[in-house]
Amino acid sequence: MKFLINLTPKETNRQMGPKFQEWINKGFLGFELLSETEFLDTNENGILKGNDSKLAKFAKEQLHYDENKGLDFIGRFNNKYVVGEAKFLTDFGGHQNTQFRDATTLLNNDNWLMPLK
Repeated sequence: MKFLINLTPKETNRQMGPKFQEWINKGFLGFELLSETEFLDTNENGILKGNDSKLAKFAKEQLHYDENKGLDFIGRFNNKYVVGEAKFLTDFGGHQNTQFRDATTLLNNDNWLMPLK
């Protein structure tokens, strides 16, 4: 029996994806990372901590986000929510085009944005 091993490295954007969350968690933005309860209980500036599915769930329940994609970032600054996806685009074509479309969909979707209570 022969086994074939794929030695092709992951695409750069797939290698770098988790790095954004690591960077946020290290506090480089200078704002406190808050649990969902803490985030909802204050109007202070802060960053909601959680993985992409937890952030998407929060955005759907609290901000009426209607996409079926996870998110990489939710913060509140000066009484405005900031929602984001980290995309590491290094070339054109294939998966890079899909990643670019995902990012522009998030930027252009204003149906789910709501003012703070």
